[in-house]
Amino acid sequence: MKTICLYLFVFFTFSIFAQKQELGKVTIDELKQNSHPSDPDAPAAILFEKGNSRIEYNHTHGFMLLTDIDVKIKIYTKDGLAYANKKIPFYATSSTKETVNISKAFTYNLVNDKIEKTKLNNDGQFVDVLSEYWSEKRIAMPNVREGAIV
Repeated sequence: MKTICLYLFVFFTFSIFAQKQELGKVTIDELKQNSHPSDPDAPAAILFEKGNSRIEYNHTHGFMLLTDIDVKIKIYTKDGLAYANKKIPFYATSSTKETVNISKAFTYNLVNDKIEKTKLNNDGQFVDVLSEYWSEKRIAMPNVREGAIV
């Protein structure tokens, strides 16, 4: 009996930790939302954020640390427009350089009760050299206005 209880406990414990959280699609209901339910005065809110890091081996570069980040941000007011601009610092010298690749970045707006999707192009991505060792990638999301989701 004790063995069965132990197996059930372990099974349910792992089941709890095995829940998958996904970014999900942007919905019309999210775009119609005018204020955050728990903080009506918030200029913007992070609806979802998840990061995943892993180490991979590449014959050319050796071991590499790769980090994927999924974020969904709702802009409620003009004060929240700054949340659509991000700065990502990274280590960069003449011999060693980290890179920042932004592959899937979109702005979603509600236009005539339909979802309008605008992709971040190279025009909205900038790299600034901060020092001998550090650089910074900046992004400015396109077509951001009140009510948008980035």
